[in-house]
Amino acid sequence: MCAAVMVYAQHPNTGECCEYSSPCVAPQGWAAFGDPAECAAASSAPASGSAYADLEAPDPAWLTCETDADCAVVEIGCCDHCNGGRVIPVNTQSAGEAETRYHAECPDDQRCTLRGCFGPEAACESGQCALRRVEPNLPR
Repeated sequence: MCAAVMVYAQHPNTGECCEYSSPCVAPQGWAAFGDPAECAAASSAPASGSAYADLEAPDPAWLTCETDADCAVVEIGCCDHCNGGRVIPVNTQSAGEAETRYHAECPDDQRCTLRGCFGPEAACESGQCALRRVEPNLPR
């Protein structure tokens, strides 16, 4: 049996914090916190390139940019990044190719939770698309 107490779980790849109605429904492998500010404080923006840590290397042209508007966030997990999946940064021209190459289909017996969270945004850093963590404006 699991207590019905709100927890805030941190996505291990993106550092995003999502709210769950009990620790039992928070995704396995995510760090859980009792307070949203504590979760946000424990977050750190992923380093450039860390989004691809366990994936086949992308075509270098997929990452080139001049401005933040040149970059996009692509969901590649079978669930979205708030619910156990993950995202990668690519330039907008390569977003479709990246989704086709990296997107994972959910097995028939897997269900995704339906929680919302703050997502990372795409940013152009030193000519390379990267993920920038969005800081939530949480009440204190």
